[in-house]
Amino acid sequence: MIKDVAPENVKAKISGRSFVLPVFILGSALSLLAAYWLHTQDFAFYLSGFSIPNVPLIGAVVVGMIGFTFTVLLTVTLQIFSQRTERVRQLVEERTEELLRANRKLEERNLERERAETALEEERNLLKTLLDILPCRIFVKDDESRFVLANLAQANIFGMKDPDDIYGKTTFDFIPDEGSERRLADDREVMESGKSFINREEMSIESDGSRRWSLTTKVPLRNSQGAIIGLVGTSTDITERKLATEAVEQYAEQLRKKNAQMEDDLHMAREIQQAFIPQQVPEFPADPIIAEHTVKFCHRYVPTATLAGDFFDILAISDEKVGIIICDVMGHGVRASLFTAYLRGLIEELRPVANDPASLLSDLNNGLMAILGRTGIPMFASAFYAVVDISKGRMSFASAGHPVPMRLHREKGFAEFLESDSKAAGPALGLFEGVRYTNHQITLDPNDLVLLYTDGLFEVHDGELEEYGEDRLLSAVQKKMGLSSDQMFDELLDEIRQFSATDSFPDDVCMVAIEFCGEPVPSISGARVGQSKT
Repeated sequence: MIKDVAPENVKAKISGRSFVLPVFILGSALSLLAAYWLHTQDFAFYLSGFSIPNVPLIGAVVVGMIGFTFTVLLTVTLQIFSQRTERVRQLVEERTEELLRANRKLEERNLERERAETALEEERNLLKTLLDILPCRIFVKDDESRFVLANLAQANIFGMKDPDDIYGKTTFDFIPDEGSERRLADDREVMESGKSFINREEMSIESDGSRRWSLTTKVPLRNSQGAIIGLVGTSTDITERKLATEAVEQYAEQLRKKNAQMEDDLHMAREIQQAFIPQQVPEFPADPIIAEHTVKFCHRYVPTATLAGDFFDILAISDEKVGIIICDVMGHGVRASLFTAYLRGLIEELRPVANDPASLLSDLNNGLMAILGRTGIPMFASAFYAVVDISKGRMSFASAGHPVPMRLHREKGFAEFLESDSKAAGPALGLFEGVRYTNHQITLDPNDLVLLYTDGLFEVHDGELEEYGEDRLLSAVQKKMGLSSDQMFDELLDEIRQFSATDSFPDDVCMVAIEFCGEPVPSISGARVGQSKT
């Protein structure tokens, strides 16, 4: 083996310099010994037919010189051989070193190749494992649409347990139907056009007649020169998702129909609820020509949902007394609307006590508690009820947790809250049993206006979450008190909408103005009716 040969061993085996000098010395010594021996034997030397005198010394010298000459020639020959041998040794050492280096590089490359093959094998095993655990089908086909790579999911579609069993075969070899012909046509289209199709939805009919859907992607496979040599594809079974989507669409269609029906019902309910709101509020008394004082009404009603929880009503108690109630039911929608309808029914039943605000609110609370106790549903409503005696110019009222109304002294030029002591108001309706509310009374001056409203009017926030608030509302009313009720209401609503971050009201708004007129208002007919806006 090359790896067992070292340069030092080669040098030791082929070097000739080590024996040139000993040969010369030995040859010279032998020549001298031969000459001496011949001298001792009286050797005579004859050359070319003539004889040298029989002198032993001369013969010995001639022989010695001949031997020495031969030794010199032999030494020179050996020296030349040694030099050439040294050159050969050097060349052998150089070639041996080159071979050793090449051998080491070859061994390193073999080791790298072995490592690369090991790593490649590990990567192949990892790739195969990853492909096999994926639920979607993954495959690679050649230019004849034959499988050259597939994962376990693809093999299972064909009833095979090992992906190797489908190598070299086409889809048509396993499932010879129209669906397979279509897939092969798709393969040819991708490979001939070089265009991919991504997430194409495909449907197939199984042998049992059931439908299955898959989401398929196919892209052309190119070699290093850019030529198309096959395709790579994936296919994901989306049958469950498709069936779920169809079910959702069916449910959505049913829901749309039910919503449409519910919208119709809600629209009808809204129309009924709007009918409860007085569209034309009368002036009292019915014949203002003979009356010393009259009361006029104005209102605005701004619901935020189809069905709202705010409402007001005007009760004609007698020719000289009129009752005004405003309520704000908790929440919106159907539940608030039903609660409002029940509350209105109770008010109609309590007309016999409509002359006494405290009694009316107390009886309303008792009636609500009776029905709420049976339903177990928490509901409540704030309310303010006032009775105006136009003959005496007095207004008695009671409050059930409702925002405090405002009184506008138009003749004196200022506005104030009707009650400075908020503790005078009782709790909202429907919270506690056996509550007895308290009556309060004020005397109205000519041209006074009492403003009733729900909390949706002032519980509006701007972009920095600052509330409009009752104090800002009082200031705005103070500035607009010289306007007519209609104009004042319109400007107030516009101002608060501009203050709002959403340009709208987050809660229902109901506003009612009670104007106490000190002089009778001329009328063409016997019963005068004032128009109001919603």
